[in-house]
Amino acid sequence: MNRVLILISFLFTVNFSFSQKQGQALIDSIEQELPKIKEDTTKAKAMYKIAATYYSVNLDNCIQQANQGLKFSEKINYKRGVANFLMLIGLANSDNGNDSIGLIYLKKSLQSYTDLIGKEDVRFNLVSNNVNIGRVYKHLSDFTKAQKYYFDALAIALKLNDPSQTSLCYNNISALYLGQNNYTQALKYGHLCLKLGKESNSIKAQLDGYTILSSSYLGSKDTVNAIKILNQGLALSKTNEAKKQEAIFLSNLGDLYERNPIQALTYKLQAKSIWDSFSSNNIMAVSNFASIGKSYLDLCKLKETQLNTSELIAKATYYLENAKQQCIAIESQELLLQINQNLAELYAIKGDYKNAYLHFKDFYTINDSLFSQENKNKIAEIDGNYQLSLKDKEIQLNQVTIASQKKQRLFFIIGLILISAIGLLLFRQNKIRKKTNTTLLHLNNELDEANKIKAKFFAIISHDLRSPIANLVSFLDLKRENPELLSAENALKHQQNITQTAEDLLETMESMLLLSKGQMETFKPTKSQIQVDDLFLYVQKYFANINAIQFNFSNPQKLSVFTDENYLKTIMHNLTANAIKILKDKPNATIDWSCYQKDNQIILSIKDNGAGANKEQVKALFEESNTVNTKTGLGLHIIRDLAKAIDCVIKMDAQNNVGTTFLLAI
Repeated sequence: MNRVLILISFLFTVNFSFSQKQGQALIDSIEQELPKIKEDTTKAKAMYKIAATYYSVNLDNCIQQANQGLKFSEKINYKRGVANFLMLIGLANSDNGNDSIGLIYLKKSLQSYTDLIGKEDVRFNLVSNNVNIGRVYKHLSDFTKAQKYYFDALAIALKLNDPSQTSLCYNNISALYLGQNNYTQALKYGHLCLKLGKESNSIKAQLDGYTILSSSYLGSKDTVNAIKILNQGLALSKTNEAKKQEAIFLSNLGDLYERNPIQALTYKLQAKSIWDSFSSNNIMAVSNFASIGKSYLDLCKLKETQLNTSELIAKATYYLENAKQQCIAIESQELLLQINQNLAELYAIKGDYKNAYLHFKDFYTINDSLFSQENKNKIAEIDGNYQLSLKDKEIQLNQVTIASQKKQRLFFIIGLILISAIGLLLFRQNKIRKKTNTTLLHLNNELDEANKIKAKFFAIISHDLRSPIANLVSFLDLKRENPELLSAENALKHQQNITQTAEDLLETMESMLLLSKGQMETFKPTKSQIQVDDLFLYVQKYFANINAIQFNFSNPQKLSVFTDENYLKTIMHNLTANAIKILKDKPNATIDWSCYQKDNQIILSIKDNGAGANKEQVKALFEESNTVNTKTGLGLHIIRDLAKAIDCVIKMDAQNNVGTTFLLAI
């Protein structure tokens, strides 16, 4: 036997400290707190909570409490509260068997919610309202209007993208097809309902899905799937103490065991004990009541039974006749159709063919109105239009998606370009920073080097100037203060010493000037091809007045060098001057300059026959950190720095009492 579904969506809940309580205990708790609540929307919500809880306990009390809440909401001009209470009153009246009154309130509620569009988000309420109006029209067997409201609700639910609301719509659409014995469509929407119920973790939606699927499998005679779905639904309803749903599953199990009337009657009587605790006018309670009468009728038809047939006929008549009167009261044509069919068969068994004929006549009249081809066509047309609208929306959605993807791709490309530009800027900035840091480091190193050179320079100046100046001062003091101590010979000798010291001081100062110029950044060598004979000629002319020393020059291969002429001349000049100083007062003193080629290098050699310099005396020539302690130290520094500037390597070979040789490898 097909089942009609009870559907309610609580519009909102109020969070009180006693919100974990259930049923009458919850109602009592809220009623105790109600006088303490301020006269505003909070109180209206509390009143709604009481009325909504009564919906599951006592429909008459639900209607009474909802009417009080409606008056209070109108008093404080709480428009949403008005819409909520109108919907609850309509729903409770419909479930209490007063579909016509319920429909009036539900339509008022729908209008109230519609007036709130743009002011408040009432989309969830509109889904519930449309579903409940569709449910009432289904009770009234106006399937075309029912279908219209169901699909209106589904359209809103799909826009909400809310699985629980969408499953509610699928469930009712499935029930509508079930009422038309269109089990294929009923199963299609029933499975969608159950799927979305699981996705949204909604126990109610899952129970609704199990309910409609069990009824659909029963109608299509798919016993295996019917048993599977019913057991799953019954277990879920017991676990969550969903008594109404438990009663529905028990009643459906009774229908499943139709060939075993005693077993079927056991399940249906268990369902009746649950329904008796609720309103007896509930459509599901009436349906189960009629189903009990059907089971007694089936027992009457058994050929072999130990039960009293007259008693069975009496019970079948009692349940079916009472169910018929209740169906007429609640205007449920669909259920009345089945009851008339059962009563016609019952009266035929009793031999009352007149009543049997009248009930068969009523059965066919209702059947023609409910299952006319016109109604089926209208429902199919509505469903077809809905499917077309879904396709249109799908196409629009795809177009929007494509446009959105293009925009996203454009934004992505722009973003990628911006990120790349930022990355390049950061890279360039990092590169510039590194270059700047390298430059600063180089400048710091140059500054450190300049400081070292300055310190070294002043150390050299301090040493090389102090000694000749001190000698000059001593000679001048002696001549000024004690001239009588000097003989003519000694006076001449001192005069010569003063002159020599002054010349040495001048030479030192010239060397200092040259050294300072050598340290200047802009003082750089300019290389060219120079004949070695020209270099030797320069040395020979410069020291032409040195008669005590024999100069020898040798360049048999007539070689030339590629270097800076002034740098090399200064080096050769200083080496020659140092050799002259070493050979002072040396009998048979000689200085030999020679040039030869060795291993792709031009070697310039200067050799003297002096006592031979040791490594400590010429250390400044090879070590930049060395502080000179000799009179000729400044000249050695000049030789070293100038040689380094023109890539000239200096080597020395010194032997005691044999002389010193310096080699310039260019």
